[in-house]
Amino acid sequence: FKSTGIEKTGDTTGIMTGDLTLLGTTKSISFPFVWNKPTPHFVRKDEIHTGFSAEVKIMRSEWGMNFGIPGIGDEVTLFLEIEGIKQ
Repeated sequence: FKSTGIEKTGDTTGIMTGDLTLLGTTKSISFPFVWNKPTPHFVRKDEIHTGFSAEVKIMRSEWGMNFGIPGIGDEVTLFLEIEGIKQ
């Protein structure tokens, strides 16, 4: 996934847009996210950590993942938990 844009929708929410590549196929997707407040690391107190949480549903067949359909569902949910350290 490569982000191409972020739109702020609230104090801790937004919409991220970007290009998702799976099995050599790239498609643009957008999904809501929640920004998790920055906090000191629980061990290294001098490091500030923050993160984002999101989930997005995709149809795996749109990326060429056709195995098992319809026995295996086409719609899947991707859960994203991203953490960063303030530099």
